[in-house]
Amino acid sequence: FVFASLALNTSNFERMKFVIRPAINETTEELAVVHQPKDELKYNIIVRNLKEETINNIIITKQIPQELTYSNAFTLEYETDGITSHEVYNATYDEATRTVTWKIEKLDSKMPKQVVLKVTVGDITDGNTYKELFTYSKVTADNCKTYESNTVQTNIGKPSLEINQTTSTTNTYVKEGDPIYYTFTIKNNGSAAAESVKLTDKIPEGLIVRKIRYTLNGVNSEKRVSANDEAIISGTILPGNELVVNVEALAIRLDGVQERTVTNSGKVVGDGIAETETNSITHII
Repeated sequence: FVFASLALNTSNFERMKFVIRPAINETTEELAVVHQPKDELKYNIIVRNLKEETINNIIITKQIPQELTYSNAFTLEYETDGITSHEVYNATYDEATRTVTWKIEKLDSKMPKQVVLKVTVGDITDGNTYKELFTYSKVTADNCKTYESNTVQTNIGKPSLEINQTTSTTNTYVKEGDPIYYTFTIKNNGSAAAESVKLTDKIPEGLIVRKIRYTLNGVNSEKRVSANDEAIISGTILPGNELVVNVEALAIRLDGVQERTVTNSGKVVGDGIAETETNSITHII
């Protein structure tokens, strides 16, 4: 046998007893790529018979780490043109041992056979935001020993947001017509991008939004105020970066009362990130 596993996240050929070639969704990726929960990954495994005679009853197995969820597995069968292929779903999955098994009746001399495993990245539940997974496959057949493929590294991670609201308006009492400045800081302490993060600041009654400025991943921007009672900013926060939103609000009316208490807080949500409310800040107009 020559056992070749088309490995995830490998962009170079390693020619050893086993051969690793790059493949993930038909792209080549570097080892530094970090896959996030819900990402779909694909392992392609190729077995080639280098003997002069046919080999019978080939069995290929691959164990899946806890952090990956089995989707499906199949064998690629090629037509006589060597290009056209179709999928044959003949693999089995044992959930107890988390092992995928492909059984191939025979493999003629000098011929290859390709099998495919598709998985989905799950959550990291041990309190970490980054993990390196190392997997390999095995193959055996009649009158053959068991061979192992090269080890394949898959990096997985998830975002971790630290959210805080502050104000530079330190006086509790604010005069009608004076500004109040709120700053929301959302920092991604995780190892993967926090995608589609949205901050919504519903300005309390008695205030209106006058200006919105923000910094996302080190890039400064200003947003036109489209509604005077809210500030909404969204974007993807890269690992180790942050979204800082500065909201300038104006105390405009007391509606006949002597004073009004205004308490401001925001809500943050993202792709795969549950909605979280920030701390609140209170002033008295």
